[in-house]
Amino acid sequence: MSYRNVSFLYKIVRKQIHDYTQNFYRKTKLGKCGRTVEIDESIFAMGKDGCKIWVLGFYERGSKEQRAIYVKDRTTETLT
Repeated sequence: MSYRNVSFLYKIVRKQIHDYTQNFYRKTKLGKCGRTVEIDESIFAMGKDGCKIWVLGFYERGSKEQRAIYVKDRTTETLT
């Protein structure tokens, strides 16, 4: 297969995985029945080049469920 075909298929598979994951998380939302959800963001610096990765974390006190997602930046639009 050519590089172009592999790249095209890779993008399709990533989109399918993303859509499945988003739908799964919507069906299993945190904070049901008035439980408290704690939210916090963290930054991780990678390597000598200083590449920074923002991670948004969620923790539900009642069920002790937790989730973490990668975010591009900390703008209001991204975080909501």
